[in-house]
Amino acid sequence: MTVTETAPGPAMYTAIKDAVYYWSLVTFMVEGCVFRVPGYQFIEGSEYFSEKYKLKDASNDSDADNAVVLEGVTAEGFRTFLKLLFPSHSKSTTLTLIKAEWLTILSLSTLWHFHDLRKLAIEHLDPDMKDPVELVQIGRKAYVPNWVTRGYSGLVLKPEAISEEESEDIGYRSAVRLYIIRHALVQAGLGSVNSRSTDAELTFVETELRDRFHEEYAELRAMQKMHRTDKEFELEESEPGDPNMQDHEGGGQVGETSILPVDEQVADKDKLVQELEYCLEQHRKEEDERREQEQRQEQAQKGRKKRAKAAKKMATQAVQEQVGPAAGQQGASAVATRLHLLFGAVDG
Repeated sequence: MTVTETAPGPAMYTAIKDAVYYWSLVTFMVEGCVFRVPGYQFIEGSEYFSEKYKLKDASNDSDADNAVVLEGVTAEGFRTFLKLLFPSHSKSTTLTLIKAEWLTILSLSTLWHFHDLRKLAIEHLDPDMKDPVELVQIGRKAYVPNWVTRGYSGLVLKPEAISEEESEDIGYRSAVRLYIIRHALVQAGLGSVNSRSTDAELTFVETELRDRFHEEYAELRAMQKMHRTDKEFELEESEPGDPNMQDHEGGGQVGETSILPVDEQVADKDKLVQELEYCLEQHRKEEDERREQEQRQEQAQKGRKKRAKAAKKMATQAVQEQVGPAAGQQGASAVATRLHLLFGAVDG
């Protein structure tokens, strides 16, 4: 609907508000800091945010006393969010944000259901998401199943063992499951995790992840679905097939994530406990064998040193008896030098 106003002045005329570029201002209060910006981007960007804070009813001349108070966000974080919504004047047509800023935008756009901005943040962050623990943590918070899968795979296939710090960061139950997958990978004869991962190993690990983390993936998929953009919603509606096989975020697909019936969930937990006990038992056996071998090697080394010392002593006595006191100091030094060359490593 076109809105008109009568403009004051000597010559009265009717002014028409532009349908696009006539915006009402909204005042926000964040950590005691007051922001006043056009409300259009918030209203159009997120129906959830607009309704929650009643932005359509906000007054054009609202001040700090009537500001919309935002909780759970810092002033700096909100300023970063505004940087994307309202880029400051610049000669450049490209907005440049660092990774930390994109992470803030991802967090707030997920929290406030700005689906298009969330998708944009994921696309910008994806190439820079390398650390497995970060992939798991951020993927869980922002509901990006593929990031979680990439993080889990990275932890399973990395040469080093999963550390205590990493286990704490991702959760000890998840770490146990990943250890079981690492063990199963070797038991399947697909090579050691210390070598470069092959396609067969990657496929094996992804299959194991889908099986052991199906409940977590189901929850992530359900939350991810709530944050689809309009285009993604239309695409999924127009493409028949299993929605659980679709993953348009983070590149790739996770696979089926259906929740098992209660009886199967109980059986799955029992199976997990049994496999964990088996892995721990195998680990104890390997540790015992390693310690026994180290002890045998240590005893053998001590025996060799003992025999070498005895041989050195006998050789020294024999040479001294042959040389005798008539050889003098110079002869004795030469003998000592030759003995050192022969047995010098014995005392080391």
